[in-house]
Amino acid sequence: MVKILNIHGFDGHAENTLYRKLCKEFGPEKIISPQFDYRSPPFSTYADIMDLAGAYIPTSQEKSDGDWIEHIPEHSIGLVVGNSLGGYWALIAMNLLPKNVKVMLFNPSLKPHITLQKYGLAKDALKYYEENPISNDSFLEELNLEVFIGDSDEVIDHTESIKRLQRLGKRVTIVPGVGHRFTEEDLEGILFSPT
Repeated sequence: MVKILNIHGFDGHAENTLYRKLCKEFGPEKIISPQFDYRSPPFSTYADIMDLAGAYIPTSQEKSDGDWIEHIPEHSIGLVVGNSLGGYWALIAMNLLPKNVKVMLFNPSLKPHITLQKYGLAKDALKYYEENPISNDSFLEELNLEVFIGDSDEVIDHTESIKRLQRLGKRVTIVPGVGHRFTEEDLEGILFSPT
């Protein structure tokens, strides 16, 4: 069965609102939702994300068996969901996963070195995020990416990200009356579908 990877935000939990919504729609057996400690050094999160994504990429045999770009093998990840800082890490995971895997981001932190400053992270952690930006437009252009942004987000200013993503032709939906944390009610009507 195709898996869905859910990546929570800073100080969030693996069983967050998105996880609960995905479990209702697809069943918990299809959802991979690890717990990350984003207060630990970012390189350890990077290693965990790479190990996790690497465990679900198509094998060499599956790649040689045909059009794996159009059809995700059953045990692979077919949808990556990330919210806030989890949006940053979802895009990092896409460095390993096939580019046709659908990515859905909710109030993504695309510049964590700025958005995390007020949370007391060590300077070397903030420097890591600054030196490892999601800055390659050609990489973003290749992705099957959909972004949802609450128009009342009190944590992240999305002005620059919205312009950039729209310039790249990405679908950006502004959700009225929604703050930084999407509730289950806020997620009603949003279609979650693996590639």
